[in-house]
Amino acid sequence: MQAVDQIFLSMGSMFGSSWASQYPTEHLVALAKKEWASGLSDVELPQIKLAFDRIKRSGSSFPPSLPKFLSYCKADADWEHRGQAYKLHQRALPKPVNRTAGRAALQGLKAAL
Repeated sequence: MQAVDQIFLSMGSMFGSSWASQYPTEHLVALAKKEWASGLSDVELPQIKLAFDRIKRSGSSFPPSLPKFLSYCKADADWEHRGQAYKLHQRALPKPVNRTAGRAALQGLKAAL
C-alpha cells in the first residue's frame, strides 16, 4: 500500500485540484487507494516509473484513471527502441577464419547451383 500512497502523493502534486476533486472525502480516498492497490498488485516499480514518464510526456492536464494508468504501466514498449537500434549486434554469419576453405565452399555451392 506504500506504493499507492506515493502514487497518490505524486498525482496530487502533478495534477493538483484535478486529482483531489476525484476523491473529495477521506472515505473515498481510502476506497480509491484500495482499488488502486488491487489493480496494481502485479505491477512492478519500473513499470510505475515508466507510467509516470508517459504521463509527463502526454502533456495531459487531467489525471489518468486506474485503467489508463495501468495501460501506461503495462503497454509493451516495443515501439520504444530504448537505444537498442544503436547497439552493435552480432553478425548472423561470422567471417570465415580460413579464406581458402571459404573459397572452396563457395566454389562447391556455385557448382551445386
